[in-house]
Formats: sequence, C-alpha cells, structure tokens
Amino acid sequence: LEFSQRKMFQFLKSVNFTNLGGKKIQFDGLGSAIGKFSIFNYRPTDMSNVRASTFQFDVVGTYMDDRLNLSGEVSDLFMNTDDGQPVTSACEESCQGCQLQSHNAKNDTTTD
Repeated sequence: LEFSQRKMFQFLKSVNFTNLGGKKIQFDGLGSAIGKFSIFNYRPTDMSNVRASTFQFDVVGTYMDDRLNLSGEVSDLFMNTDDGQPVTSACEESCQGCQLQSHNAKNDTTTD
C-alpha cells in the first residue's frame, strides 16, 4: 500500500457523508469542514472528585462558516492532561495553510 501525506490530504478533501440527522458533511479545497457542528466536551459531573465522577457530554460551542464559537472560555473545558491544559499541535506555529507535518522516529520534521 503506497501512502503519502499529499495523497492522504487529497483523499480527505474529497470525503463526504450524510450524518445521522440527514445533513451532508463535506470538506472544502483547504480541508475545512463545510457545515455547522456542535462542539462537545466529555467531562466529569463532579470536578472536585474526577476519579469517582461519572462523565457526560456537554455542548460547549459550535463550528460554522470556518469559525469556532465557544460558549465559555477554553479554561472552562475539561482537559484530560497531566496539567489540565489543552494539548497543542506539533505544527501549530511552524506550518502554513495546506501543510501537513510528519514526525519520524528520529524526531526529524518534514512538511508537505
């Protein structure tokens, strides 16, 4: 099976499907989703005792017209990380639009 980042990106841009609500989901030429989506945070019902808590999905915002709209602050979201902070993308600062970045075992970085 031959695989390249460019081929994978081209494939993902052509994906479209109909969700359970009957709406068609597709992606534009830059790989951004076209449509409106609800954003959920899977978080504990009791933040004071996370280990013993049950969890639930809460709507925390929407994605529409290439804009993420949160109904609160990012700091209000539950992040299941050691420090409780959001994870960051490895290429968040170094990539330009339409670039994919891969990391190999030697930690060398390439962009395509």
